[in-house]
Amino acid sequence: MNTTNSLFNLIKSLSGSEKRHFSIFASRHIIGKENSYLLLFKLLDKQKEYDEESILRSEKRIKKELIHNLKAYLQELILRSLEQFYSKGSVENEIYRLIHQVEILHQKGLHSMCKKKLLKAKILAYDYGKLKILPVLLQWQLQIIENGPDPDKIETEVASVLDEQKKIQEKIRLINELETLRIRMDYWRLQHQEVRNKKESDRIRKFILNYRHAKEKALPFYAAQSYLRALGIYYMAVKQFKSSQLFFKKNLALFDSNPKIRAEQPNLYMGCLNNLVIAYISDGNFSAAENTLALIKNLAVLIPQVSKSVKIQSRIFRSYYSPLLVIYLQKGDFEKAANQLSGILNGLNKYRPLLNEKFLTAFYYNISHVYFGNKDYKNSLKWITKIFNESSQDFQIELHRSSRIALLMILFEIGNDPLHSYFLKSTQNFIIKKGIYGRAEKLILGSFERIYKANSRKQLKLLFSELKKKLQELKKHPYEKDALTVFNLESWIDSKIED
Repeated sequence: MNTTNSLFNLIKSLSGSEKRHFSIFASRHIIGKENSYLLLFKLLDKQKEYDEESILRSEKRIKKELIHNLKAYLQELILRSLEQFYSKGSVENEIYRLIHQVEILHQKGLHSMCKKKLLKAKILAYDYGKLKILPVLLQWQLQIIENGPDPDKIETEVASVLDEQKKIQEKIRLINELETLRIRMDYWRLQHQEVRNKKESDRIRKFILNYRHAKEKALPFYAAQSYLRALGIYYMAVKQFKSSQLFFKKNLALFDSNPKIRAEQPNLYMGCLNNLVIAYISDGNFSAAENTLALIKNLAVLIPQVSKSVKIQSRIFRSYYSPLLVIYLQKGDFEKAANQLSGILNGLNKYRPLLNEKFLTAFYYNISHVYFGNKDYKNSLKWITKIFNESSQDFQIELHRSSRIALLMILFEIGNDPLHSYFLKSTQNFIIKKGIYGRAEKLILGSFERIYKANSRKQLKLLFSELKKKLQELKKHPYEKDALTVFNLESWIDSKIED
């Protein structure tokens, strides 16, 4: 990302309190009147889209030949301001601050003070599960022991530290292994979302089998957290939703039994809640899903500091609204879904720089579905095409497949005949290329090819009736039925039969 985009997005990501802190921080570097980089900050903050030419036209104090250096310096200054703003809010920052103090005190030979600072840092590391920092702390502990006032105790104390090092190294090994497992499962879900054949099911099962004897209660916190999350994702992928819910609940209980870590890691805790919501929705337990969504919406009651972070607020927005929309859509309650659009569109406008492609794509798809359900096909088309224009086709493959099939449904309703054959062929090529051309896809695309060519209402009804019958049979296949959930496909087919 170039400096222009990164600087503009950085400024747009700042909360009100972060901006106020920057103004105070930057004022320390100003002598006399307002300088150019603070002026540039204010101008960029006012813009909705980056427009350098507008800035150069309206503000003569900012010279074209200097603006590149101004942007680079301003970005660095904002980052330094944020570093100071969050210096007291991060446990890791506090531990590293203490390590720096230990280094200074050690250089001055103040070993008694060193030990006190080091002990404080170790307590923080253990209390908050920051075990990966402990090797640094233990190395300092060895240096302090070697320079201690009582040589007779050196051998015993060194042996104790070396034993502690050995135990910590084993715990770090477990954390690294299980974090790798969790990352592999997260990456698989980002690509696929669902299992479509036994080969894929066996492949992700192998990820889990290597750790089937792990006992989460005996694991360090972050190892247990990664392990439980990976298991929850696995069981959701293979459609064992009750088991998935069990492991996501265990993950929540792990955080609830460690309130210090929960307060320090609200994003991870929210991720646990969000995964549980998805598992409930997949199981059709909408009441439990909505109850869990209420916890996400009111997270500031449990963890007050989340209200101060615009990043966490953006996560609350997408973790609450995206599943809520899915619940209403799956219920077929398009009126309630439409009532949420105002809040969603405002949130997308407010938090867009902080939302990655995965979440934007999901929002676009579901918003298009809302409009489709309310027979507003023009807006439905607008939002579905945003997926093709703004997102990569290498991830969320099933969502892209569903989006393309949804587009065929929208075009049928609009009656845009010249585009039918083009998009039908394009969809088929995409699905074949991505290796997801299953029985469901073959049936749906083959049926649309005949439906587009139908020249009478009677023929259309017969074709839709035939498609419905075949879909009923296909629903019995465990690896095919998920492909039939596009835009409430079955309900839509019923409406075409009844017309």
